[in-house]
Amino acid sequence: ELQQPLTTILCNAQAAQLMTAREPLDVAELREILQEIVSDDQRAGQVIQSLRALLLRGETKFQRVDIGKMVSDVMTLARGALMERNVQVNLRIDEDVPAVHGDPIELQQVLLNLVLNACESLSDNAARDRRVEVVAGLDEEPGAVRISVLDCGRGIDTDQLERVFDPFFTTKESGLGLGLAICHSISVAHGGRLWATNRADRGAAFHFTL
Repeated sequence: ELQQPLTTILCNAQAAQLMTAREPLDVAELREILQEIVSDDQRAGQVIQSLRALLLRGETKFQRVDIGKMVSDVMTLARGALMERNVQVNLRIDEDVPAVHGDPIELQQVLLNLVLNACESLSDNAARDRRVEVVAGLDEEPGAVRISVLDCGRGIDTDQLERVFDPFFTTKESGLGLGLAICHSISVAHGGRLWATNRADRGAAFHFTL
């Protein structure tokens, strides 16, 4: 929960350092990056407050969550990591996608984890061939919303499509194998589900419903 905003703060700070070496300096963009660092720091504090409330209360704080705003907030949080990895993101949010009832911080955690995982899957791609697509709209199941994160990486081995959600299973050298397991639990707690598929051409797709 805390690693995501802390990582984004670091990436944004590093991006700002790179910008200061350029001539001329883009002051407007630098101010934007600094504002995002402030926002990420505040989000880290909100996460601590949320987890403290969760432990004391024993329940998740559900409220109305606007899907478009949630996606936008996550893109802001991921901006530093996307810049650092030279990843282009395309958003496709249906205009008629309804709001959902859930915990906004937990839902941001799910989407942010999937976006950052997608970025990592593109590390072997050429710099001009790193694309991630985030799609949100109505699911086939009545009353449900589906959010998908698509990448153009190497995909997932068929025998690992289900195992990637197992606690402590990881394909990363330094991974803990808990990110997707936590995301799966959050999806289930929100009455939805999370699953992975390989795309027809190349790359993987992660979908979760609410």
